Amino acid sequence: MRSSDENMIVFINGNWSSCSVTCGEGVRTRSVTCKIFLEFSRTVAELPKKQCPGVRPPDTQRCVMPPCPDAMTR
Repeated sequence: MRSSDENMIVFINGNWSSCSVTCGEGVRTRSVTCKIFLEFSRTVAELPKKQCPGVRPPDTQRCVMPPCPDAMTR
């Protein structure tokens, strides 16, 4: 029987989305999943996030677009 140490468990980050706004300050998001590579079957499976070691990468991030025209801020 193989030990679980031979299986690689990591966070997998998706691509960042577009900014939530076209001007000013907004947010962009991505998926962050915990995956395990099962050596014995050479497959990948998703695990609950709490089973991944280390700090979970952020799934939201601030984004800043060009300033909004005055008409949009009033």
